[in-house]
Amino acid sequence: SIGMLGSAFFIGYSVSCLFIPRLADIYGRRWPYVISLWVQVGAYVGLLLSKNLIGNILLILLFGLCGAGRSTIGFLYLIELMPVYYKRMIGTLNSAFNALVFTISAFFFWYISKNTQYILLIGTILNIFVSIGIIWLPESPEFLHDAKQFDKARDVLKYINRFNGASSSINISSIVFLREYEI
Repeated sequence: SIGMLGSAFFIGYSVSCLFIPRLADIYGRRWPYVISLWVQVGAYVGLLLSKNLIGNILLILLFGLCGAGRSTIGFLYLIELMPVYYKRMIGTLNSAFNALVFTISAFFFWYISKNTQYILLIGTILNIFVSIGIIWLPESPEFLHDAKQFDKARDVLKYINRFNGASSSINISSIVFLREYEI
């Protein structure tokens, strides 16, 4: 049973890779990501409160089931919301910080405390923060282009410009990008 604690996450993640990416290709990036975040907040809270080994295994399995939506689709969603000139830098920083989490966790457990509650509490707070912030993010304009939903893509680009304090009209490179796909 103890060995399942480590395996449950990877089993859940592997299973979610069978259907979450396809859902994101059909319905967009935003909702698979949002639902994964919200379910993961519940799994975090459950892990904070649980004292039962079987319960913990099931919560970690649920956590893994959310993994593809949160990390893989979330990364794709993030990159698709970035201007072209930031994509490489943001992608690299995202990967670096993801790797840094494991390094910091190892040092935390080695030198500070063996109690997982502190790390879970940090993860819970960060997930709640992101779950609230996601409310203001629109669907990926690149997904909308690929789905040939050009009017929605224009509306999303206008919303992003307004949100960023830019003019309400979409910029020339965005228009060229949109027209490329309409022809």
